[in-house]
Amino acid sequence: MNARYYHTARTAHLERLAFYAPGVFYYTHTRADFDTKLARQMGAKKSSALGVVIDVLRKRIDTLEVPEPFAVKLWPQLSVIHAVLVVTNFLGISRTKIRSYAIENYPVDAKLHEFLRLPRNVTSFIAKCVGGFLVRSSDKVVFGTAEARDVYMTLLGAPAFRNTHWELIWHIPSPRPSVDFASPRARNLIFLGTFEERKGIAEMLKAWSIIRDRLPDAQLTIVGKGHLQHEIEAVAQRDQRMEIVLDPSRDEIFKYLARSKALILFSKPSPGWKEQVGLPIVEGLSAGCEIVTSDETGIRDWLATHEHNVVPVTAQIPEIAEATVRALTSERGPADIVGHLPTEDGRRTADSLIFASNQDKSWKLR
Repeated sequence: MNARYYHTARTAHLERLAFYAPGVFYYTHTRADFDTKLARQMGAKKSSALGVVIDVLRKRIDTLEVPEPFAVKLWPQLSVIHAVLVVTNFLGISRTKIRSYAIENYPVDAKLHEFLRLPRNVTSFIAKCVGGFLVRSSDKVVFGTAEARDVYMTLLGAPAFRNTHWELIWHIPSPRPSVDFASPRARNLIFLGTFEERKGIAEMLKAWSIIRDRLPDAQLTIVGKGHLQHEIEAVAQRDQRMEIVLDPSRDEIFKYLARSKALILFSKPSPGWKEQVGLPIVEGLSAGCEIVTSDETGIRDWLATHEHNVVPVTAQIPEIAEATVRALTSERGPADIVGHLPTEDGRRTADSLIFASNQDKSWKLR
């Protein structure tokens, strides 16, 4: 039997369970978009980290997926899970393999330095000790971006993975079923995400004032919710070409994506954080949207290689506007964009690998 423990669950996690390897799904906290009805349907169980360990031992779980070793805020919970299972495995009480999916692309020693205000050499030592233990006590780590892999290798070095199997599977989606990729789309620009500074809302609105003058037929749809809602509504009241959709259902989100030519998510770094991937980017790609984003996302190299618009986070507003105009006026259609996507969702492939034996390479044939 297999199991997954996601400390903080969201609806997207639940949706993926239908396509993942069978197993128990544990969570402790939820994001604002969490669908409790779907959670019940999928048999998700709310539990503390200690409760997860007890249940894992009681059910004799073979493989347990846990949050990644560099999830600093979860080090107390992860340390408990890893330590207990290391001991019980050693004593022969259990045979549980600990595995994880890793996309952290912010150096954890720097993160600790910023939050704890300790000297960098001290936080580096702490990160190597705790992070190193969590990696060494893991059976397998699957990286979702090359940047995440590099962050781990830079701090810990290859020797930390001597007995820990690792693979890189890009966190790139497959085309979303039921979306019309054949028909051309109007110049609809969509922002999808939380209304907060680090998602580049202010930069997007300033760039829009240029874009709307350059492209008289362009429309902007802002989808999500957040503490900047009132500021966005004040702008929209003066612009009939802007639409705000507050906290829509998942089905509604994909309806808006399916009619959009381009998606913009100009993520900016904040203390201890940078965009690991960006769920709106992933979902925009799956719907055939051109992507306009900053170079903060962990999949920036893949996006740039496949001719999406990746702009330096230091770019000025005119440069962001120009990149967005290019996306909205691109001759590529949705079918061209999804033509570059894998036939199987990257996260689903990673899940297959997480729960496969280290000798099983059948996942590579998908």
